[in-house]
Amino acid sequence: MSASDIHTTPTSYIHRSLPVCIFLIFITCICQAQTPVIDSLKKQLPTLKGKERIECLNELGFEYSNPYWSRSKHIDTDTARYYTEMALRESKELGYEPGWGKSYQNLGMIEEEYGHYNRSEYYTKLAIPILRKYGRQPELHRALINLGFCYHNQGFFEKARNIYEEELEYYYSVNDMIHVPMIYRMIAHSYESQGQIRNAFEAYHKDFEIEKKSDDIINALFSPSNKAALYLATGDTANAIANYRLSALNKAGMHMRPDYYYTRLAKVYRLRKMEDSAIQCLYTNIDIINAFYLDSNARKKAFALNAIELADLLRIKKNYDSSLYFAHYARKSFEEGNDMENWLTVTEIIAKTYQQMPDARMALFYAEKLKTKAESIKALPVMLNSYQLLWKLYSKKNAPKSRKYEEKYNALNTSLSNDTYISRIATIDLLSRIKIREDSITSQFRLRQAMEEEKIRRMAKENKLQQVIFLLALTIILLVIGIIIRNMRNKRRKDEMQRQMNETNLLLEKREIEQEISNLQLQKAELEMKALKAQMNPHFISNSLNAINLFILQNNKEQASAYLTKFARLIRTILRYSESSLIELRLELETLQIYMDLEKLRFDDHFDFSIHVDPEIDINNTRIPPLLLQPYVENAVWHGLMQKEEKGHLQVDISKEDSLLVCRITDDGIGRENARLQKQKNEPLKESLGIKITTERIALMKTKGQDKLQVTINDLVNPDQTPAGTEVILKIPISYA
Repeated sequence: MSASDIHTTPTSYIHRSLPVCIFLIFITCICQAQTPVIDSLKKQLPTLKGKERIECLNELGFEYSNPYWSRSKHIDTDTARYYTEMALRESKELGYEPGWGKSYQNLGMIEEEYGHYNRSEYYTKLAIPILRKYGRQPELHRALINLGFCYHNQGFFEKARNIYEEELEYYYSVNDMIHVPMIYRMIAHSYESQGQIRNAFEAYHKDFEIEKKSDDIINALFSPSNKAALYLATGDTANAIANYRLSALNKAGMHMRPDYYYTRLAKVYRLRKMEDSAIQCLYTNIDIINAFYLDSNARKKAFALNAIELADLLRIKKNYDSSLYFAHYARKSFEEGNDMENWLTVTEIIAKTYQQMPDARMALFYAEKLKTKAESIKALPVMLNSYQLLWKLYSKKNAPKSRKYEEKYNALNTSLSNDTYISRIATIDLLSRIKIREDSITSQFRLRQAMEEEKIRRMAKENKLQQVIFLLALTIILLVIGIIIRNMRNKRRKDEMQRQMNETNLLLEKREIEQEISNLQLQKAELEMKALKAQMNPHFISNSLNAINLFILQNNKEQASAYLTKFARLIRTILRYSESSLIELRLELETLQIYMDLEKLRFDDHFDFSIHVDPEIDINNTRIPPLLLQPYVENAVWHGLMQKEEKGHLQVDISKEDSLLVCRITDDGIGRENARLQKQKNEPLKESLGIKITTERIALMKTKGQDKLQVTINDLVNPDQTPAGTEVILKIPISYA
């Protein structure tokens, strides 16, 4: 059954009235409206990059995902997931760990809103160590509270309570008097779920004793409901109804969850024994859920929570088929998210419905499931109800188990009743003190208001005559001043317009000059780059012609011919892309291979040479600046390998690291220090022209925005610290065709 099937229930559906339609339109408009916080974040987002952009995306995800902690108190889980997943993806790409820690926290909050407490626990546990590592205290403690809430809803009440009690210390330390009372209410709820009414009362007592802030909307929504529960415990139904109604009215103007209004209203009707009106409220709630919850997962949870109340009311009205329809829908939803607390509630409704039908077999089946799960998580109130159900069901069958469950029920009922009786007396006392405090605050307000009103009346009498005289004189003065001000304003407006025009013209001229300077600098850089490339090609050709000349002088015609053939091919390749700023990686490697073949031929195979490219790299579409690797390879041959007596080895490895192409040139020559000493001895004044030109090219590339381009040269050593060669690492930003 899908969430949309709720509209086609087998029960009689209410007829929509004009007020309900108007309410739906009003609620939808409110909930779709943005807030200043969200508007501000959206305005900043296009201007941000890197970490700042990730933080903004995560903040938007947070503002949309959790109304109990955010500043905007907005809820739209679909939009929250969109911003959060974008933040997580960009954090991973950038390697910004705090960013993905906050994204995991947001995902945990979103899954909690869906009622998927198992998934929420998973994401929250991923977030907590990252937030703790980077000292993100507010996010860390929100995540811990959310983890406790996940534990609670999955039936791990003591684990949840341990977290809540530890977190109280932090929220007291930062003087957060909005969330301290909220945590006390959560502690109280965990005690209630286990039937520890006295402990629950003590926690509620601490909540009520804290003076609430005017902007504490969580208190405005939930405190009246908690107070209503206390009144019910003392048997005061009238005050319970009043507080449920107050909770509903407080909810009406909030961004978060408009379906709470009719849920609270349904409780009021139910307490007044008006079950038909309560059912009508819950059916109306289905329309509100469809209008407000655009995200199907959030809508499904809202339907399931609404279905619990609806199923129980339909059971009371003996509409068993419809009751089971809604109850089974809710049960399946709670099982998916491992929401054990609500699962227990709806399973008890199902067992009671089958008992009333009567269908003893199905009633026993669900009562046994209810008992087993309640015992496993020590939910004493539910255990008590399950024992009573099983006692009555087995009694009708005259089964021996009836006596066992009767004894269990009586023993547990006695224990819980004693605790409830003590708490009821304390509750009456607490409500009396709350009433006295509220009456005192109200009396002080009314007295202060009366004093202010009397003061205003007295001042009004004294000033009345003065006002008449003053107004007459003021009218004449204002007429004169008005004329003067009008003239001054006209002049000021004219001067201001002229000033703005002058500033605009100056700004436009300044921008044009800056743009022209920028264009000239780019043109200069391009010309310098072309000049360096023009120097590079003759340098390379000169070296090659010297080799051919050597072969001719040695009368080695075959080698001279082979060398000349390869050299001609190399020249054609160079000329083909001589005007290009970027060429395919394949062409660069082909050029490098031909050059090394020439050098091997020239130096009579005095060294071996190999090129290895990572299979993941597309050499046809990856582009790099031409002749960037050749000077470093040439340097390795001439100054490293050719000075070595035995045969040398040269290897070029091409790999990828994030958005960079990593070119590693390794030789096992004599090392840089020995090469430098020999160079000083043999050619002290000669400088490596290829390396110098390449160094200048790299410097120019960095000025043109390729600031990630890096060159690192490492000296390799043997275990005995003798030179073992040289390693050159070039990291080049990847460009694609």
